[in-house]
Amino acid sequence: MTELKDISNFSIVAPIDQGKPVLNYRQLITEVDLDVPDADTFFPDFDPADWRHIGTSDLRAADPRCVLHEYLRI
Repeated sequence: MTELKDISNFSIVAPIDQGKPVLNYRQLITEVDLDVPDADTFFPDFDPADWRHIGTSDLRAADPRCVLHEYLRI
């Protein structure tokens, strides 16, 4: 894995639980092969048994590698 050293324009968008139930029918999860020291925010756990994996797409082959996974709720 590549280590994150200095990226000035780096951001992560993730859902925030504010006590309200959130029901989505589709998830697009981007997996980035990158270590971020002292990371404190992660994608919420989900049960793969509730989802059907539709496909995987390579977004970036160069380092750091990025892969998109698409899931639909069963």
